[in-house]
Amino acid sequence: MQIMGVILVAAMLVVPVAAATQISRSFSESLLVSVVLAELAVTLGIGVSYYGGATAGGVIVLVAVAIYVIAVVAGKLQTALGEERHAEVDSIGAAETDGGSAD
Repeated sequence: MQIMGVILVAAMLVVPVAAATQISRSFSESLLVSVVLAELAVTLGIGVSYYGGATAGGVIVLVAVAIYVIAVVAGKLQTALGEERHAEVDSIGAAETDGGSAD
């Protein structure tokens, strides 16, 4: 049973950092976001385990994994929107260059 505790502690060390790297743009931002996500996972996990009658450790890790999944989706959307914006800027830049050379 002691190995379960080790696995839960390892998950709580790794999962919030992995989630933060999905949505952060810099290392310092990643540190701050990972702390916030870990606190959110603990708070929500304790609340869910209290009202659901389950053990807190497992529920906290499940909430942390759910937050990770949400962060992955948010990171993909952030990347997709960023690529769209860069494509629009590139096309505007190309139009200005073409327009300038035609004069």
